[in-house]
Amino acid sequence: MKSNDFIESLLIKRILICICFAVFSFYIIQSVINHNFFWVYINLAGIIFSILLFIFPRNLCYLAFLGFYYGCIVLIFFPEEHAAIAFFAVGILAFCIQGFYHNHKLIKILITILLYFACIATEIRFGLPAFRQMLIKKMIYSAVFVIIFFLIYAYVSQLMELHPKKTLDLCSANLTDEELIIFYLLSNNYKFDYISRKLNISNSTIKRRCREIYNYLGVQDIICFHGKIGRMNIIYPEHIKREIKNLNL
Repeated sequence: MKSNDFIESLLIKRILICICFAVFSFYIIQSVINHNFFWVYINLAGIIFSILLFIFPRNLCYLAFLGFYYGCIVLIFFPEEHAAIAFFAVGILAFCIQGFYHNHKLIKILITILLYFACIATEIRFGLPAFRQMLIKKMIYSAVFVIIFFLIYAYVSQLMELHPKKTLDLCSANLTDEELIIFYLLSNNYKFDYISRKLNISNSTIKRRCREIYNYLGVQDIICFHGKIGRMNIIYPEHIKREIKNLNL
């Protein structure tokens, strides 16, 4: 059963998503009235992300994609606006909460930075003098956002250190032995192909088992899975521990 707090949190999220949906709808109607159909197509993506967020409010990946999408749009078409930095910050925060940057951190951070500067580089079409001026302003605003982001991150990290990790006891979990072994392998970042070879089962079977694991945890996908168990001490049944040792990982 879901707790009242969880239901209320989902209700609040969906109300906020409905507000976003209304804003995107307003801009679409305004674009149609002004015969600016290019922006109709642009804002339709916002509508699609809003619908996906409404259906899957726990999956913040859609919020991250929405943030990066509008960040890129604002940087490319409205270079004088600095709201793009805020959109990118929302995207990065949503991915951080989901645990997206836990694995291959340097590569993913590098890709994020390259995407940001690639959008800024489009401003060179206004000429080098104007580009240099806008670049200086963007770097100043970006530095401010980075400092604020790291201060918030440091504060949250300190709070997490002050509180002990939660314990997830899988001894009484409604999962099969095979699902518990897959749970362990997933938590240690083993890929589907490797798990398939080790357990001698097909990828489609692994995906079915993973869906059961995600349903048990109340998450949507592998990113949410890592985000949820990242701060947990996991207890496995003794016979599962023995089977895992026999796998010779």
